[in-house]
Amino acid sequence: MFVGGIIPALYLKHLFSLPPYADVALWENNQQIRISFWHFIRLNGPLMILAIAGLPFVVRKLSTASFIVILNAFLTALLFFSPIPSYMCIMNIRFISVLPTLAFAYISTIVHWDLAKRIDRARTAACAWLLAFLALAITIPATLRQLYERTQISPPQDVNTYLPAGAYQAFAVAARAAGERDIVLVEPTFTQAFAAISGRHVYASNSFATIDYERKSREVMDFFYNTKMTGQDRVAFLNKNNIRYIVGYAWAPLDLPKLISLYKNDYMILYKVE
Repeated sequence: MFVGGIIPALYLKHLFSLPPYADVALWENNQQIRISFWHFIRLNGPLMILAIAGLPFVVRKLSTASFIVILNAFLTALLFFSPIPSYMCIMNIRFISVLPTLAFAYISTIVHWDLAKRIDRARTAACAWLLAFLALAITIPATLRQLYERTQISPPQDVNTYLPAGAYQAFAVAARAAGERDIVLVEPTFTQAFAAISGRHVYASNSFATIDYERKSREVMDFFYNTKMTGQDRVAFLNKNNIRYIVGYAWAPLDLPKLISLYKNDYMILYKVE
């Protein structure tokens, strides 16, 4: 698993060094997660504490399989805390897997069982369950807080979270009408949502996936909202950039030559550029 994680990481580094992903690489390098070892212990909770305390128990009974698991867990955690990810411009969280947590759980289970035997050999299983419940009980307040925070609903008016039905229907039609190489000009609010749902090429999707995004995003804003831009200017812009389809609001129809309305509902219109 350790080696398997390194190869994709190196491939991502090479990929992100090419345009338009250079901005992604810069963003990636700025997302390093810096935490102390004590914080890492607290994040893993009782598992980590029991694993540290129980490491001597495991060492005495170390098998080849458990040695490989523990070694890989140690190496992934070591890479996470090391400066190597930053040097490679890769987010350090990519180097750590679930393996450390699984290793902590494995060691904790052994500790639980040994403690249960020492408490009451006749009722080892019952004692082990009791100890496990007590360990889990410590995490209940933090777990409830996480459940509360993660179930909060975003504002319904956020169209990027709750895509209107009319927009989704128009995107579905556009996905069938446009080819994979066709360029689609999309109303600025929906550039990312359209690309994600339709799988089609958007003229200015987002700064991470579009070369010269700032210029292109300004051109898109001008096309849809600049009242000083003439119809001839808009047609020239479409021709210059080989734009084949346009997705816009239904309440702001475009009156331009060469445009054919392929689909319309009460929310959006899909045009084809002749």
